[in-house]
Amino acid sequence: PFLPDLSARKDYVSDRDKSPFRQMIFKVISDLNPYQSGSKGSRVEVKTDQYPIEPARFAQEATLNMKKAQDLIVYLGEAQKALESVASHRAREKSPRWRANYDLIYAQTISYQARLQEYGWYLAEFIKTPKAIKNPLGPARPTNGWDVGTVKRLLKPDVTQSTRDKADALFREIQKEYAGTPWAWRATEELGRGYGIELHEDFEDPRSRGVKVPKY
Repeated sequence: PFLPDLSARKDYVSDRDKSPFRQMIFKVISDLNPYQSGSKGSRVEVKTDQYPIEPARFAQEATLNMKKAQDLIVYLGEAQKALESVASHRAREKSPRWRANYDLIYAQTISYQARLQEYGWYLAEFIKTPKAIKNPLGPARPTNGWDVGTVKRLLKPDVTQSTRDKADALFREIQKEYAGTPWAWRATEELGRGYGIELHEDFEDPRSRGVKVPKY
């Protein structure tokens, strides 16, 4: 029942567009798709790799990404409400695949609002009070950037913990209802990640900079 629909594209689209439930899921995905030109997601994708080590450049990039994070929080809040507007259609949806899509995307729109809040707060604090550079990788690989990692700790649990708890409860329901499927696997992945972030010292070989990795 979870296999994809491999019918002709025009038939698939026609069938999808007859359902307000499926239409809304597709709209949310399209709006937040960072790889789709012109989408909200393509305009506000936040940085999740290496930040520059120089304080001035760090502050510039961090400030830009804090603004992007705030914009994306607004978009995710709108997406959450949009999905909630078709929640009554879920019980009438015959395809377990579409129900699983809805449940996972809904949980993610909630969880990433909390994640992005924590992301912005951490960057703001790091600009004011950066970590001391200790070069943990040794003299042959001196620190030349800050790598973004996730942690369980919340900077402001009084604000984000209730959102995190709500999202995590939804992810656990997905694990149970769709056990053995990719949706359950993704829910497990989301539950295993921290909602907070922390920057770690990193070394990027200057020779690799500017090298484009092909996307498949």
